[in-house]
Amino acid sequence: YELFSVNEKLNAEMIYRRGYDRVVAKVIQAKELYNAIIDQFQDFHCRNCHDTIIEGIPQFFLRYDPRFKPYDHILTLDYPTIKSLDTLCGVDA
Repeated sequence: YELFSVNEKLNAEMIYRRGYDRVVAKVIQAKELYNAIIDQFQDFHCRNCHDTIIEGIPQFFLRYDPRFKPYDHILTLDYPTIKSLDTLCGVDA
Protein backbone atom coordinates (compact mmCIF):
# COMPACT_ATOMS: atom_id res chain seq x y z
CA TYR A 1 0.00 0.00 0.00
CA GLU A 2 1.70 3.17 -1.17
CA LEU A 3 0.54 6.55 0.06
CA PHE A 4 2.20 8.55 -2.71
CA SER A 5 3.44 8.18 -6.25
CA VAL A 6 7.00 9.17 -7.11
CA ASN A 7 5.97 12.06 -9.37
CA GLU A 8 3.30 13.48 -7.09
CA LYS A 9 3.73 16.96 -5.64
CA LEU A 10 3.21 16.71 -1.89
CA ASN A 11 2.25 19.09 0.87
CA ALA A 12 1.95 18.58 4.62
CA GLU A 13 -1.85 18.58 4.64
CA MET A 14 -2.02 15.92 1.93
CA ILE A 15 0.55 13.75 3.71
CA TYR A 16 -1.33 14.07 7.02
CA ARG A 17 -4.71 13.32 5.40
CA ARG A 18 -3.50 10.21 3.63
CA GLY A 19 -1.80 8.88 6.74
CA TYR A 20 -4.86 9.65 8.86
CA ASP A 21 -7.16 7.96 6.35
CA ARG A 22 -4.93 4.90 6.35
CA VAL A 23 -5.00 4.63 10.15
CA VAL A 24 -8.79 5.02 10.23
CA ALA A 25 -9.21 2.37 7.52
CA LYS A 26 -7.04 -0.06 9.47
CA VAL A 27 -9.02 0.53 12.68
CA ILE A 28 -12.28 -0.08 10.78
CA GLN A 29 -10.83 -3.24 9.27
CA ALA A 30 -9.72 -4.45 12.72
CA LYS A 31 -13.17 -3.78 14.20
CA GLU A 32 -14.84 -5.67 11.35
CA LEU A 33 -12.54 -8.63 11.96
CA TYR A 34 -13.20 -8.48 15.71
CA ASN A 35 -16.97 -8.40 15.14
CA ALA A 36 -16.72 -11.36 12.76
CA ILE A 37 -14.95 -13.59 15.27
CA ILE A 38 -16.36 -12.51 18.62
CA ASP A 39 -19.60 -14.53 18.42
CA GLN A 40 -17.63 -17.77 18.23
CA PHE A 41 -14.84 -16.75 20.59
CA GLN A 42 -14.03 -19.10 23.47
CA ASP A 43 -11.68 -18.13 26.28
CA PHE A 44 -11.27 -21.73 27.49
CA HIS A 45 -11.64 -20.49 31.07
CA CYS A 46 -8.44 -18.45 30.76
CA ARG A 47 -8.88 -15.14 32.55
CA ASN A 48 -6.11 -13.34 30.65
CA CYS A 49 -7.56 -14.42 27.33
CA HIS A 50 -11.07 -13.37 28.39
CA ASP A 51 -9.93 -10.00 29.72
CA THR A 52 -7.95 -9.23 26.57
CA ILE A 53 -10.56 -10.22 24.00
CA ILE A 54 -13.82 -9.47 25.81
CA GLU A 55 -12.83 -6.40 27.83
CA GLY A 56 -9.61 -4.92 26.44
CA ILE A 57 -10.19 -4.84 22.70
CA PRO A 58 -13.69 -3.27 22.89
CA GLN A 59 -12.24 -0.52 25.11
CA PHE A 60 -9.61 0.14 22.45
CA PHE A 61 -12.31 0.67 19.82
CA LEU A 62 -14.25 2.98 22.16
CA ARG A 63 -11.31 5.14 23.24
CA TYR A 64 -8.77 5.16 20.41
CA ASP A 65 -8.41 8.65 18.92
CA PRO A 66 -6.59 8.55 15.57
CA ARG A 67 -6.87 12.30 15.05
CA PHE A 68 -5.53 13.74 18.29
CA LYS A 69 -3.76 10.81 20.00
CA PRO A 70 -2.87 8.16 17.41
CA TYR A 71 0.18 7.17 19.47
CA ASP A 72 -1.86 6.66 22.65
CA HIS A 73 -3.29 3.19 22.28
CA ILE A 74 -4.54 1.85 25.58
CA LEU A 75 -4.56 -1.77 24.48
CA THR A 76 -2.05 -4.10 26.06
CA LEU A 77 -2.01 -7.68 24.91
CA ASP A 78 -1.09 -10.41 27.34
CA TYR A 79 -0.18 -12.91 24.64
CA PRO A 80 2.67 -13.05 22.14
CA THR A 81 1.79 -12.98 18.47
CA ILE A 82 2.00 -16.17 16.42
CA LYS A 83 4.56 -14.65 14.08
CA SER A 84 7.19 -11.99 14.66
CA LEU A 85 6.17 -8.38 14.05
CA ASP A 86 9.76 -7.12 14.15
CA THR A 87 9.65 -5.93 10.54
CA LEU A 88 6.49 -3.86 11.12
CA CYS A 89 6.02 -0.56 12.88
CA GLY A 90 3.29 1.92 13.72
CA VAL A 91 -0.24 1.07 12.65
CA ASP A 92 1.01 -1.96 10.71
CA ALA A 93 2.31 -3.65 13.86
